[in-house]
Amino acid sequence: PSRCDAPWRFRALRSALAVACLLASLPLAGLTQAQPKPEPRPQNEYPVATDARIEQSGETVRLTMMLSSAVTVDAWVQAAPDRVIVELPSTNFQIQASSKRSAGFVSGYRFGLFTADKARIIIDLAQPAAIARAEVKTVRGGFGELTIELKKTARADFLAEAGKVLRP
Repeated sequence: PSRCDAPWRFRALRSALAVACLLASLPLAGLTQAQPKPEPRPQNEYPVATDARIEQSGETVRLTMMLSSAVTVDAWVQAAPDRVIVELPSTNFQIQASSKRSAGFVSGYRFGLFTADKARIIIDLAQPAAIARAEVKTVRGGFGELTIELKKTARADFLAEAGKVLRP
């Protein structure tokens, strides 16, 4: 072989190596299949929340909503900004826009879907408060009544409670 053949062989080897690297980086068809994601429930299957009421009685503020079925709820406080977060399964909120949204130390509340399977109610606080009660009771006809009862508390107690739970 002559010296003129060496550059040609080098270029051919380099090209073959580049093609091999490119092919190795491509997924093999049919061998890697993405797992199907579970289908989210249609919104018409979600429990429906209606008839929201917020009222103050002394040092207590109570938020209630009627639900088309009883569900489980979880509630906690978070600081900066001060708020109460109520988490429940995906819910179709049909609350009148004209509903009263504040009372006492609650400056407002809002609600909506948080993820495909969770909904949240966010209660904004003008002053520190503790959760006295967060529950859903089954009422006549199998409906549920959500009650969130808040009581004024000292700032130090609120911050201590807010520091107990780290949630998204």
